[in-house]
Amino acid sequence: TRYGVESLEIGASFACSGICLTVVERGFKQGHSNWFVVEAWEETLRLTNLAQWKKGTFVNLERSLRLGDEMGGHLVSGHID
Repeated sequence: TRYGVESLEIGASFACSGICLTVVERGFKQGHSNWFVVEAWEETLRLTNLAQWKKGTFVNLERSLRLGDEMGGHLVSGHID
């Protein structure tokens, strides 16, 4: 899925392969690749595989739900064995 970078707000949460990151910069040009920059703190680098990502690493991108957005499936609360 392609995301319109112009719709990403600075400060927005964005999950990159399940790692919740904050958008700190973005850019776009007609006919060129759009891009965005996220911020990752030391703890995030220590607890995830983010530090091993290299240019060309495929990631799954997910935007945050907005209040009132539909959530399909079943919500589960508590510990599941």
